[in-house]
Amino acid sequence: MVEEYEDSDEENYLIEEHEENAIASEVMSEISDKELNDILNDENVQVVESQIDPYEWKLELERVAPLLKVKAKENLKDWRTKITKTQQLKGNIASIMPDIKNTLEKLSGELSRTCERIESRESNINMNMDETAEE
Repeated sequence: MVEEYEDSDEENYLIEEHEENAIASEVMSEISDKELNDILNDENVQVVESQIDPYEWKLELERVAPLLKVKAKENLKDWRTKITKTQQLKGNIASIMPDIKNTLEKLSGELSRTCERIESRESNINMNMDETAEE
């Protein structure tokens, strides 16, 4: 499952992680070497060691890695995104332009012929109506 995060969520996560690291470094700087040795020698404090085979861990990581990739939503306020999107749309327009141009030229020709026929019929009607109007 690919999760989508907004930029603000990513920024909040990075800020929280930075704050946690800052707090941890402050705590470690306040602890003296003697206190640190006392903590490490305490019977209640144990170091966690992994029981997992590194090869199996690597295989599992290769299996799930594609599912863990984060896809950020595009920030439409970013000018780079707008330029990229504009270039993409320009390419789309350029690719369909020849077909559209041919279609419009055919339509223009048909409309010109239709207008000429209407004008000729109109002139014929006007000539016939002039004779009846004079009578």
